[in-house]
Amino acid sequence: NLLGGGLPLGRTTLCVGNFGVGKTFFAQTALANFQKRNFTTAYVDTERRYDPQFFEKSSINIEKLFVIQPSSGENALDACIFLIEQQFGIVVLDSIAALVPTVELEGTMEDNTVASLARLLNKGLRKITEINTPSEDLKYKGTSFLAINQMRSGIGPYTSYALPGGQGQQYFSSILIRIMRGPFIEENGKRVGFYMKFTTDKNNLTEPYQDCMLPFRFEGYIDTVGGLVELAIDLGIIKQRGSFYVLNNDEDHLIHGKLALVEHIKQNTELFNSIKKKVYKDE
Repeated sequence: NLLGGGLPLGRTTLCVGNFGVGKTFFAQTALANFQKRNFTTAYVDTERRYDPQFFEKSSINIEKLFVIQPSSGENALDACIFLIEQQFGIVVLDSIAALVPTVELEGTMEDNTVASLARLLNKGLRKITEINTPSEDLKYKGTSFLAINQMRSGIGPYTSYALPGGQGQQYFSSILIRIMRGPFIEENGKRVGFYMKFTTDKNNLTEPYQDCMLPFRFEGYIDTVGGLVELAIDLGIIKQRGSFYVLNNDEDHLIHGKLALVEHIKQNTELFNSIKKKVYKDE
């Protein structure tokens, strides 16, 4: 519901957030899902943080993942353009903030390179937008280009945040997803994860300004049951009474605390399947 059917083909999606909120994990999940549908996948790593073991935890087949670690911002965007021309299913650029224009690499720290990243990025995105189109026979519907960027504090009372690389990236994107860190998940007094809050600040394909929360575990995965519970609560399938929760409209059977609720559903497969059908309207 948030994206209107997943990351779109033939479009640019921009994912932004502060440090440590799960932006790269979101990209890994997208890569894994595209691989399940037999799409070719590529990861352009400008941050030099590609870790095969961590990527495998997200169910990614690293043998089928094309990884590029470019030496400059120009090389990174040229690589993205090349991969799109080769009709890859999804190309991930991680991240815009780490793109270094050649003028900065070859210059000194005293050189004035104001707006060099913005000029480079705008030129690259113009090219990507022009070439990222379906084939004439429609067998290829375009590439899903996912770009990740970091958030900076905005200047002025009416600006919530700013993005390295200028404002152009927001105009070239069909979807802008903002990820924030929600409440921590605690078990036995220890933090074991946190809720990832997703908000679509822009969406040209469906209704914008939607949000949802998913429970991310530090082991490197989304808690499927916990995520289903969040959706069920948002849809009113599971009713909340303060810190208590009501299942199947049985007001006499209250469960105290979300953690206890998730554990209860995990231990009851029939209940889990029933809630899943209601959430996804299969019945």
